[in-house]
Formats: sequence, structure tokens, C-alpha cells
Amino acid sequence: MAKSNESLDFGIKPEARAAWDKLCKLQDENPVYPCASNPYLFADSDFLTEDEAEQICHGCPLLKACYDFAVANGEQHNIWGGINFSISPEELF
Repeated sequence: MAKSNESLDFGIKPEARAAWDKLCKLQDENPVYPCASNPYLFADSDFLTEDEAEQICHGCPLLKACYDFAVANGEQHNIWGGINFSISPEELF
């Protein structure tokens, strides 16, 4: 059995480890952030619209670290740092 989050993988790419560690540190320092109470709100469009989820993110102290992690880890789904990573760049422009 793992003793800490550091020894668990969670699907994090090695090149994203530093961004993940920074995000975890900020979560510890800021126990109140929008997705803390229900992260599934940001992963299931049945709960919130994309616009609602992104709007909530923009008031979050973890916004930049969350986005940086998603980019470093190559996320392709859900909303991270106020951006919907399920939408391809071709669909945005």
C-alpha cells in the first residue's frame, strides 16, 4: 500500500510531475477552491454548463497552476484552469 501521494501514479506523465506537485502544494495552502467540494462538477456536463464551470474557475487561486498541469500532462478532457480541454484547437478557431 502506498504511503503518500508521491508514490502513487494517478496517470501523471513524468514531465508533468513538477506541475502536479505545485498544484498539490497550492491545494494544501488554499483549502477552499471551487472544485474541492465536488470535482465531478467540472467533468460532467450534466451538472454545469461549460460556461458555468469556466466562470467558476476564474475566481480560483489555483487557476494558473491547474492550467499549467493540464498542459504539461496533455489533458484532453474536462475543464482545467478555466479552459475546456475536450475542445480541440481546430474547434476553437
